[in-house]
Amino acid sequence: MEKINNLQAIIAGACFDLMGFLTTLPEEVQLGARHDASEAVRLLTVWASNRGLSLEQANVSDWNALIKVATSEGVIRISRERARQILEERFDADHDAQHQYNELVEAAIAYAMAPGKVYARRDMDDPGVFLFEEVWPWEETLDKRGKHDRLHRLEIAGALIAAEIDRMLLDKSEATDFEAVPS
Repeated sequence: MEKINNLQAIIAGACFDLMGFLTTLPEEVQLGARHDASEAVRLLTVWASNRGLSLEQANVSDWNALIKVATSEGVIRISRERARQILEERFDADHDAQHQYNELVEAAIAYAMAPGKVYARRDMDDPGVFLFEEVWPWEETLDKRGKHDRLHRLEIAGALIAAEIDRMLLDKSEATDFEAVPS
């Protein structure tokens, strides 16, 4: 499978945009091994500034590591599943905003665990007591874990975690630290 994702497409688009910028300059530009690199840096800085980008924190040394992470098969599969949830199931930001009581995380745990397994959680009324239960935050009719193999369940779990992160980041009133919420 060809390892390409949104990040690669964005980077490729930025490269084409930079080339378009360079080829439409009114003055002739000469870049190459025999020319001073400062002109290339100046033009790159102008291009970035025109697009609202800053090169102050440019991190070239981590480039290869970033590409390896962004193109890892696991990240790609989770991204695809999240896109499917949004486009096919219509589980977008507005939908996810309705789940303020840890339901997305609990569903992710349920998908990540083997079916029928239980987990321990602290009792909200008595923190010294642990309750053991199977995790599923919604009615049984919405539980589709049984129709997926383990790999796909992990993809769904990752996508649910991404949805919860996005939900928390959009909810300005919510604390970033985990706080106990009713389940």
